Order: sequence, then structure tokens, then C-alpha cells
Amino acid sequence: STSQVRVLRSGKLVLGYPKAEADMSNIYVGNISINSTFAGFITLEGEEESKFYVHKTNLGGALDGDKVEFALLKIPEDPAKTLKDAKVIKVLEHKKGYYVGLFKTDGFNYQVECDNKKMYLPVKLTSTTGLTNGTKFLFKVDKFTNKEGICSIAKIIGHISDVGTDILSIVYDFGSEPEYPQEVLD
Repeated sequence: STSQVRVLRSGKLVLGYPKAEADMSNIYVGNISINSTFAGFITLEGEEESKFYVHKTNLGGALDGDKVEFALLKIPEDPAKTLKDAKVIKVLEHKKGYYVGLFKTDGFNYQVECDNKKMYLPVKLTSTTGLTNGTKFLFKVDKFTNKEGICSIAKIIGHISDVGTDILSIVYDFGSEPEYPQEVLD
């Protein structure tokens, strides 16, 4: 297997093997944290420090904060490495089910730019009804594959140039509901 060497800001040496086979004889459970370059770091439940590195090709559809099953990779032992290489086998629980995105289209093709920059999977919408170029909206992830998130529109927030859309986007992205019952408003 070809390896890729990286040194993290913490000074830890990471040697990634994106195409190595997983050792399925031992399956572990942990929580994954994904950084801005889409590298994953798994912490075992009950522990505070990550001990496992997951190359972006081995994330298996896991997103930041998810609870995952994982296996170590079949690679040579290296005592200089502080993190063990792993591969996500299965996502047990997604931490987050809804995301805020910006709909961009040229009239033929579209893309969704997710506000959460750790969402590395392309978003495929089951319907684009009600969306125009520049629309901010809340979407629900219905299904993840290793290559994309299949999503549906939960709520149209507004156009990016509309007053208040930016604030509402942040509120929805944090999982809050900014709508209040009429008796509260009175």
C-alpha cells in the first residue's frame, strides 16, 4: 500500500494508507471528528484523546461527530506513528440530521454549498421545487452513501440577499427553531 505522510499542528505524525484493506477480525466503536481537510480522527467511547486516523477515502459516509464502527487497517506496524490507521465500517448514529445550504444553479445543473464546512459529501436533492439561484434552505439528510448525501428540503429560509436570512441560517444550522407560537409573540 502506498502511504501519505502528514504532520498535524499538534506535532503528531500521521501516515495514511488510503487503499489498505481493513482487518475485520476486530471491530471497534467510537466517535469521529473530521477536520477541514476531511481527515477523520476517532476517539473511543469514554476516552478523551483520538488514537485513530481515518484517511478521507476511508470515511465511509461518516460526518463530524458521528458514532461509528471501525476497523484498523492491515498495514505494517510503525512505532514512530502516534495514531493508528483505521477505516469506518458503518455509521451507527449521525450527530446531525439537518444542514443549511445555499442553492446555486446555472439553470441546468445545481450544487448545494453547505454552511457546515465539514460536510464533505456532495448533496443530491430529491426535489429542487421552490429553489432558485441564491436560496438558503434547511435540508434533511435522508440517506448517506460513500459518495453523496441524498437530501430533501425541510424549509426554505430565504434568498441570500434578503434581510435576516443570514441570521436565520445560523439559527437553523445550530438546530434551533426560530419560530415562536403566537401567544409568545403577543
